[in-house]
Amino acid sequence: MQSFGLRRNMVSSLFFISTLLVLLIAIVVTVYMNRTVKMVEISTQNHLRASAMAASSLLDAEELDRFHTIEDMERPEWEIVRARLAKFAEQYQVLYVYYWRDYGDGRIQYIIDNDTDPETMANPDMFYPIDDPEDPVTSAVVPYILAGNIYTSDLGIYTKSWGGLISGVAPVFNEDGTVYCAAGVDLSDETIIIQRRNMTILRTVLICALTLSLFAGGAGMWFYDQKARQSENANRAKSQFLSAMSHEIRTPMNAVIGISELVLRENISPRVQDYIGQIKQAGAGLLAIINDILDFSKIESGKMEVHSAKYALPSILNDVITIIGIRLHEKSLEFKVDVDSSLPYLLFGDEIRIRQILLNLLNNAVKYTKEGYIEFKVSGKITGKESIDIKFEISDSGIGIKEEDLKKIFGDFVRFDIDKNRSIEGTGLGLAITYNLCRLMGGNVSVTSVYGKGSTFAVVLPQKILDARPIGGSGGEPWHPASAEAAAYENNLSKQADSDVLFTAPDARILIVDDVSINLLVAEGLLAPYKMQIDCCTGGAEAISLMEKNRYDLVLMDHLMPEMNGIETTARIRTLEAQAADGSLHSQSEKMNKEREKHKPQGSLSRIPVVALTADAIVGMKEMFLENGFDDYLSKPIEISAMHAIIKKWIPKEKQLVAG
Repeated sequence: MQSFGLRRNMVSSLFFISTLLVLLIAIVVTVYMNRTVKMVEISTQNHLRASAMAASSLLDAEELDRFHTIEDMERPEWEIVRARLAKFAEQYQVLYVYYWRDYGDGRIQYIIDNDTDPETMANPDMFYPIDDPEDPVTSAVVPYILAGNIYTSDLGIYTKSWGGLISGVAPVFNEDGTVYCAAGVDLSDETIIIQRRNMTILRTVLICALTLSLFAGGAGMWFYDQKARQSENANRAKSQFLSAMSHEIRTPMNAVIGISELVLRENISPRVQDYIGQIKQAGAGLLAIINDILDFSKIESGKMEVHSAKYALPSILNDVITIIGIRLHEKSLEFKVDVDSSLPYLLFGDEIRIRQILLNLLNNAVKYTKEGYIEFKVSGKITGKESIDIKFEISDSGIGIKEEDLKKIFGDFVRFDIDKNRSIEGTGLGLAITYNLCRLMGGNVSVTSVYGKGSTFAVVLPQKILDARPIGGSGGEPWHPASAEAAAYENNLSKQADSDVLFTAPDARILIVDDVSINLLVAEGLLAPYKMQIDCCTGGAEAISLMEKNRYDLVLMDHLMPEMNGIETTARIRTLEAQAADGSLHSQSEKMNKEREKHKPQGSLSRIPVVALTADAIVGMKEMFLENGFDDYLSKPIEISAMHAIIKKWIPKEKQLVAG
């Protein structure tokens, strides 16, 4: 009864803490949801503004002056101009682009647009009254635009009744600087309406989920208390409790970890940072255990699903090798990597589940190997024109598995030689989850082992080929993982690079963008000898936000990132720079321009050099990056000499100080 009382007190304390965290999370999530809606509105208005300004420069007054009557539609230039408008609409991702002029009798005359419907397409025979009592917006906006101003729909008060379109309009000027007509672009209001509806739904779901979570948590505690008192099998009671509570704990713990990460990025004291860091670390450990339980529960109930999408094979291999490489160096184990360089570059499958399988098996190999080596081998067998069976083999020189235990190795909660391996942590679910995930993806996993000498686990997964270019390049070069730098960093080999650093740049500021945290750690460690000010972020949107606030001398940009990849992020940066240089400032480009002017040394250029930092080392990638707004290219694994050349080339000479 005493142990039960201790467990009961522990659970009560956990539930009380979870309740407080849930309330805090509810407040924080509500605030961030409101901010998200506002950010979407601002982003949409910026897009409308930029597109309208581009449309005003697409056609000049002389071209538009050719179309005054319905007969002018017969001119050959009509369809040529419409084709240009259609291409513009596709390029700027707008529904309509159109032009209208002040007809002079209280009406505006539409000139031309990209609409393909003859019933609704704009033409010189289409007029619209300016002072329409039922349309006060038009009567206010037309004089505003004709005065030389740019207009975008006010999304803060926008409602569905406005007609389903949101607009941006900019003036088209004559050569003498007078306004000739207006260029407009329209977007569907679907993004704004859906976003607001989703926020409303999310708020409702959040309130319901929190209420149910607290209720279910209380009910789960009562259920556990009753069952534990009646049952002599404490393990069964504990299992029932974890099954009932894991879902309720997982949701707030996910938020705790996420909010902890946000707090850690703020300007907080070292003591608070240490507290938050410990909360995040403890939360991540708890969440890993809960996730195993939930995965196993989903598999048992048949609710585990596979979500296939395109992914780059080198990316997932680099991530897995980097993560495991760090752990291997902690134990001084040799890590052998053998990857077939002819494997296709881009595949279609469940990248998240594949990574989970590989990390489960590699983590087990590390846990049960005290000395010797871990070997990770990847090969493939083409099974069709667009299909391949990828084979992953993980071998180790660890303790091995007894022959009589091999048949039970993929069972639930299975752990062997418990007395011998008492110090090794684990739930006994990893291999069971791995086995079931392989089956869900149409593959299989097998094991061979010699007790006392080591084991080999082999996973075969069928995948669809999307891009057959070999990961080693067209020249058949061997493929090397980018985790080499991670190992070098952990072994303090980056200190060895100090002798190669001929200068430091303490006044220089650099931004590293990569969605994999360990890659940021490696790059930051390799750059440490230069003593530069280094900022890191994990996504394109965050990078743009940082660039609005700070002046950077160099940006290292990863290629493949979720939501906004490196090419899209760089394109957005170049657009903001161009708008700032032209003086056509809006909320984002204005901030970037002001910050740039504030910190810009005399004679410096406003363009920030952006270097592609990527594992895509195949032929033609450098040219592709340069064509898409990048200034240079740095491949993974990062060579110290190549990085030094990049730093020396792009960091301003006046900020480079001779080392020593």
